[in-house]
Amino acid sequence: MISYQRKVRLRDLEIYLLYKDSTSMGYLIIEDLRRPIGKEELELYPYKQMDAEDIEIYRNVIKVDILSDETLNDDDKEIFREFALDLVDRKDFCAVKINYTIDEQLFEDFPLDLEIEDYKKMLMAINSNHDISGLDLDNLIYLSQE
Repeated sequence: MISYQRKVRLRDLEIYLLYKDSTSMGYLIIEDLRRPIGKEELELYPYKQMDAEDIEIYRNVIKVDILSDETLNDDDKEIFREFALDLVDRKDFCAVKINYTIDEQLFEDFPLDLEIEDYKKMLMAINSNHDISGLDLDNLIYLSQE
């Protein structure tokens, strides 16, 4: 059975912890980058096969990161992908970019109750530009419970 716990919800950033049979699988981090497709995305399928006219349609990139402590099997990757795509606003002008990151040490160092510094480490592990250092963790937890 798949379940989740929303950890953070901001205007352009959401973080979820996914569980499978009561065991944590990893974190799903969704970022609205609020920018058109860049050079990095142009190297990825399906964008690398499109012509410039088709690419111009995409005015926004939604970055989906799956952060886990071990390599996910194909079934588990699909669980994350489907869950993320159900959450993402799939308007025609939004391009979705999915990344998988493994960081075993990060998970070993995490306490049971994450603090702002832990979320910052998580965002650094996926090369996120979000700065959450000024946020009140109590407020983040409240937002995640709506």
